[in-house]
Amino acid sequence: MIYMYVVNEKNTGTIYDTYCSVGLIIPVFYISLNFICALSFFPEENVQLLLRLANEFKVKTLRERCVAFMKLQLENNCSSDRIIEILTLSINFDLEELQRLSTERACRASSEELENVPGFSELPDDIIYSITRQRLNLYEDAGRKIRKRLKEAETHCSLYHKNERWGDNLCNKCLAGVGKVSSYEIEKLF
Repeated sequence: MIYMYVVNEKNTGTIYDTYCSVGLIIPVFYISLNFICALSFFPEENVQLLLRLANEFKVKTLRERCVAFMKLQLENNCSSDRIIEILTLSINFDLEELQRLSTERACRASSEELENVPGFSELPDDIIYSITRQRLNLYEDAGRKIRKRLKEAETHCSLYHKNERWGDNLCNKCLAGVGKVSSYEIEKLF
């Protein structure tokens, strides 16, 4: 006789005594998957396997835990390799929200790092296009904000700092303000 602690969808546990037989392999396996859901953590390398099993045996809580685990990794600035792994898993298991989040994180990763990730070139073309397009939009937006601040500084400086300029359109004080905005916008890209 085997005693087993079973966790159901509501995370309430019950102790069952079961007899090992061929007919109990699948239910015991399903129960074990539900038990894994109750664990506070599971190793990173097992997420793909657990996600596959959660889909195969329709264990909603395990699937949710795997998604939550991968979201947490994305929020904690994981490596480009891990971002692409998560993106690939989200595509394979049709996890739209996770796919959106991992695409956003990939847009902010360094181009050099992304191109050297083994799985990046195997991504579907529409995903690579989406990442590239979003990266371009981020750079264009940052450029617009910097140009806007530069024009504001030039106007301000031409009205209020006429005697402080050194041949350029900006004095050192206004130029420093533009530099701060520029560094902030560039930092936001990554």
